[in-house]
Amino acid sequence: MNEKLLKLFKSMDDSELVSVWNEYCYASNSYDDEIFNYDRLEELIKCDSQNDAFYWINRFFYGSDDYSNEGGANPNRDYFTFNGYGNIVSFDYIYNSYSEEFNHIDIDALIDYIVENKESFYNDDIQEILDEEE
Repeated sequence: MNEKLLKLFKSMDDSELVSVWNEYCYASNSYDDEIFNYDRLEELIKCDSQNDAFYWINRFFYGSDDYSNEGGANPNRDYFTFNGYGNIVSFDYIYNSYSEEFNHIDIDALIDYIVENKESFYNDDIQEILDEEE
């Protein structure tokens, strides 16, 4: 089953994989590992009543970009997450088919959780694999 799930995740588009990953983060109380599409940044800032604009500017300034050593997060990327200090880390892809690496997703932990808990995270393809194994 693990190999089938891995193959499925490698074939998913980034937005579908992010959706499954974020559902895993909610289920496992790993909220710090959630991945956001940059389209949601404005929503996050507007909903943050505890911090001002300067706070968010600092999150970018002290953040990082996966593809640059210049420092600071890049708002022109597709996705972002937060590092251990609460600063923004920007990046473009979730799965790199050339290097066969997942970016900011612990694929082994995700697969283990799905197998152990028989959880599809509202994904029909995952549910189909789980049903095949029963």
